[in-house]
This record gives sequence, structure tokens and C-alpha cells, in this order.
Amino acid sequence: GFDYFCTGKHGFRIDADDVLFDCNGHFIDGDYGHAGINATGRFNVTVQNCMIKEFRIGFLSVTSANITLLNSVLESNNVSGAVFASVNSTVIINNTIRFNANTSGINIFGGLFLSDLDRAVVQRNNASNVATVGVALCSSAVT
Repeated sequence: GFDYFCTGKHGFRIDADDVLFDCNGHFIDGDYGHAGINATGRFNVTVQNCMIKEFRIGFLSVTSANITLLNSVLESNNVSGAVFASVNSTVIINNTIRFNANTSGINIFGGLFLSDLDRAVVQRNNASNVATVGVALCSSAVT
């Protein structure tokens, strides 16, 4: 397999439902375009075993359902490692989020950003060296 260097807006855009996107440990390296992987408006998507770096946002999903992010590394993204906004039934397990510059590791609306989520499971993630917080939750129901 190969690693991918992506220029422009998104590294990969998932444009179908019921998708398993398995990087098998390969890099998706950007030029600080919008998102390394964009799964917006999707249903039943799993992204796993990816190393996503140097995008604005490593992983992005908005207005989606049944989105899973597993066993991935999101690093050196200049806004956030992952952003989940208005997503139902989200699973975020065993990811490493590090060196993301401006906000948090995981944003469930930064590192990991989670906003307006319903039925989210967030377990065994490691967020380090992020600008503000490891996991940001906004109007979300997380277990």
C-alpha cells in the first residue's frame, strides 16, 4: 500500500453510505486544506487505522448518523484533530490526537470536537499537546 499526499480542499471525501474506510496504517498527509477525511451527510461510515496529518481538520462529519472513528492518529492539524457536529450514534474509540495547533483534539464541536451529538461513545482516546482541551463537548450526550 501507499501513503497519500493530498492538496486542495479535502484529502478524501466519503460520498456514499455504508462505507468502511480502512487506511491499514497509512498516512494521509495534507497541505492544510480543509479536512483529511470528510464524511459529512453520511450514514453508517467507519474510518479506521488512519494516520491523518497537516490539514485544517483531520476528520470531519456534520449532519450524519452511525459514524465510527477507530484506532487512528490525528496529528499536526491546524484547527482540530476531529470535528463531529449534529451527528447521531457516534463511536470514537482508541484514537491518538496530538499536536493540533489552534483548538482541541476532538471537537464534539479542536482536538476532538463534539457538538449536538446524540448517543455518542468516546473511549480510550489519548489527546496530548493540543492548544486548548483534549475533548470539547457542546450540547452533546456522551457516555
